[in-house]
Amino acid sequence: MKFCLCLFFTLFLFSFQPLIASEIVENAPFNEALKEVTENGRIHSEKMKQKKFLLSEYLASYKKIRGSDLEHYTREEQLAFWINGYNAVMLQSLSEHASQGTLELEDCSFTLEQLRDRVLRRRYRDERIHFALAGPFANGPALRGMAFTGKDLDGELDAAIRKFISDPHKNRIQPGRKFIELSFIFKDFGEDFLLNYGALENSHKKFSLTEMAVLSFIAQHVSPDEVSYLSDARYKIVYLPREVSQKTGN
Repeated sequence: MKFCLCLFFTLFLFSFQPLIASEIVENAPFNEALKEVTENGRIHSEKMKQKKFLLSEYLASYKKIRGSDLEHYTREEQLAFWINGYNAVMLQSLSEHASQGTLELEDCSFTLEQLRDRVLRRRYRDERIHFALAGPFANGPALRGMAFTGKDLDGELDAAIRKFISDPHKNRIQPGRKFIELSFIFKDFGEDFLLNYGALENSHKKFSLTEMAVLSFIAQHVSPDEVSYLSDARYKIVYLPREVSQKTGN
């Protein structure tokens, strides 16, 4: 019941005009903890043990927020709130080598899967969130070195996308090759790209409408030469499998 009640408020957040232009929780403790995450998303496990209290402090601030409180904030502030909460729980789980925990608010709680699929994907319908949510896979999105913010969210998400697509460990788009290698994310969540990048009809019969939407999205974040190569469609799509790897080290 607690989950359903919180989700009810989340689904109707945009019926109200935002009243407050600020972050929903103070991100300072999370930013301090994120200093122990490297550029490629690995966690300095020994140093993180000394700062685990910061994650506890940060996640405790979520417990003071009710689902209905979010109606007073902008869409971008809400998205940043949920993304940071997701990543804080993921970071806590990875650093403690524990199973994935839950994000707790005052009146409800979410597993990470519920938060991703029932809140972020279902309500906000923004395909960019997939490149902001960290995970346990070596070739998945890396933890960002700072918390996402509502006021700069568009730029922060776009930067995360460019970094992810240009990483040859996660995607390989090389003009002239007979195939491109794309992240498992584009396969698993391909339908999320249809809303903003889907076409009414398929101009390249060799690709599905979902694949065309993914390619259109990628074309917004690569070089002109790569855009031209993608437009010619003289290649096959190969999806890279997940690489299970603990993202911790000394």
